[in-house]
Amino acid sequence: RLDDVARLYQKIECTAPLNDVAGCHSSQRSLCELLYQCGNGPIGSRFRRPVMCNCVTEFGYEEPTPTTGISFAEACAQYE
Repeated sequence: RLDDVARLYQKIECTAPLNDVAGCHSSQRSLCELLYQCGNGPIGSRFRRPVMCNCVTEFGYEEPTPTTGISFAEACAQYE
């Protein structure tokens, strides 16, 4: 046996198109899937992380619900 599954792991879906051979090996896509499936921590939590803009723009994930007075698109525009 060469390798085994670590004690701490998470099974995730691959949302890449079937014709994208390397799509399921993208670390950015995997992080987006983890954030989408597991969340990024409750509001006020020290574990809260911002959802990456490219999860929506590049990989087609849903925009998160705004928790402040600006939209997701406006927040992303600040970092472009």
